[in-house]
Amino acid sequence: MTAGVERLFLFFSGLSGAAAMTSYAASAHGNHAFLGVVAPILLGHAAAFLGFSFLSARSRAIYWAGILVLLGLVLFAGDLILRDLTGNRLFAMAAPTGGTLMIGGWLMTALCAFIPSKK
Repeated sequence: MTAGVERLFLFFSGLSGAAAMTSYAASAHGNHAFLGVVAPILLGHAAAFLGFSFLSARSRAIYWAGILVLLGLVLFAGDLILRDLTGNRLFAMAAPTGGTLMIGGWLMTALCAFIPSKK
């Protein structure tokens, strides 16, 4: 993989961390139940994207696992945040679709333990 891929995951690591802290702050100062739910998910994935940033250059499978997790997080967290702030959803079943993509990405990450990486 190229340096662009590593930067992509690094960018989303920082963005996810910032969104987590913003969500924590907003949930502490207002009536935003979904923001309190999504904040720890965003924070945990901020650390995960750092790992994907380092490991994606070594394995195409890790890269695709990271992409699945990223797409899932955008749909899942995006839907909950939008619902909390505006009362609207991204689209019907956005959060469950995102959750399913994240689960798939994490399972793919687990399977990568058994795929030889390029040297």
